[in-house]
Amino acid sequence: PDSARSYNSSIRLFNAWLNEQQYAHLDVRDLTPAIVQQYIDQLITKGKSFTTINNDVGRVGTVFERIKKMYRLQYNPFHEVDRLPEKKESNYYEALTDKELITISDALHTTNPRLRLVMFLVYYAYLRPKSIVRLKRKHFDFDKRTIIVEPEDHKNKKATLKQILKPLYDALIEEKVNKLPPDHYVFSKDLHSGTIAIHRQRLTDAWKQYVIDGLKINKKLYANK
Repeated sequence: PDSARSYNSSIRLFNAWLNEQQYAHLDVRDLTPAIVQQYIDQLITKGKSFTTINNDVGRVGTVFERIKKMYRLQYNPFHEVDRLPEKKESNYYEALTDKELITISDALHTTNPRLRLVMFLVYYAYLRPKSIVRLKRKHFDFDKRTIIVEPEDHKNKKATLKQILKPLYDALIEEKVNKLPPDHYVFSKDLHSGTIAIHRQRLTDAWKQYVIDGLKINKKLYANK
């Protein structure tokens, strides 16, 4: 399911660009490496990381490889362009300082309290973005102050019980998570609660917008852990 969402997202992004550039009318055989490079160049101008761009372009390229086999295209234009150089990133995340934590929490409390709640779930419950987007109201026990993480939603594939510490509890109550229907996701479209599941990338995209770009604190969401 995660792969399907990633491929759909990449295809939608590419389709939107084709329409903007009035390339949608082209026969599939007329898509050239030069046009693919134009697409890559505009992704760069939008500030996307080279890793993200390579992933998006790679997924569309995989689809075109299938099209090549179905329509017997002579070549796959996505395979004719170079991948962008990626920085080798360590698995180590530099922790947020006390001052940065307070600055971010205070700012998000005003600008995006839903993202602040995400931050608290990472900081106080050590939850991963993938686990957070799968949480529903039924996973929270506000009497025992615990969160159940289902086996399929946890890294080690084992059910896990997380304690709700007081700051997290207060934030959950403030955002009225305790009032949600049992099967509602805590985070859905625009990070508000709802019935539609979202990809974990929506959390990191919001963090980049409000914290990295907005507050100029260049540390990742997972640095809260």
